[in-house]
Amino acid sequence: MVEATVEAQPTKDELLAQMNEAIASGNFKLVTQLSRQITKVADTEDKAELEAKQLAVKEKTEVVLSAIMKPLAKLYEAGELDSADGVWFTWDFEENLKTCKLLKKAVTTHKGGGGGAGKRFSVGTEELLSKHGGELVGETGKTYQELWDESTEKNHRYQVRMKLLKLDGVSQ
Repeated sequence: MVEATVEAQPTKDELLAQMNEAIASGNFKLVTQLSRQITKVADTEDKAELEAKQLAVKEKTEVVLSAIMKPLAKLYEAGELDSADGVWFTWDFEENLKTCKLLKKAVTTHKGGGGGAGKRFSVGTEELLSKHGGELVGETGKTYQELWDESTEKNHRYQVRMKLLKLDGVSQ
């Protein structure tokens, strides 16, 4: 069985000492190689330090979450947050900026064929046409369904949809 030997990596101080010797002797190829090694060692140290900090923060996350959740849970249970779908809270310690936003999900859109719900309203055109399609539109002598069917041009259909939304009381 062949045993793998692991060479000990030189420390940053050892590499710096070797670099100073290389500079003094004028061996600039060695200076370049040592510079790269020093950079790798420094990057490894920085990465290890960052990982340690992230682990420490992760361990505190549950403590902070618990502290925030206690008063929020009381508000939620009392119905104070019924109009929201969630809460987003931030506090930047360096800038001392605190932000709290109550979130509201956007109305979902229907995928697929024409007449799906738009981004602003939860009711689709097909549903509006099934309710009001047979009604006459002002003095045109045509029904909403006839106006819708007479053109597939986007602006025309948008105008018909807006009239249907207004008629349905969804839009002003």
